[in-house]
Amino acid sequence: MTGEHIHTIAPMPTKKTVRRRTSVPMQAYRFAVVSLRMLKMIRRTHMT
Repeated sequence: MTGEHIHTIAPMPTKKTVRRRTSVPMQAYRFAVVSLRMLKMIRRTHMT
């Protein structure tokens, strides 16, 4: 048995999940959230 068979049992994403992953506005929102989190962490480390 090869390792390929192990990876083929992943569940298929739901329509909602696919829509969320391919939506440009949702990607922009997530990018902004992650960027703001990083800025907060960087600001905290440089303030001390």
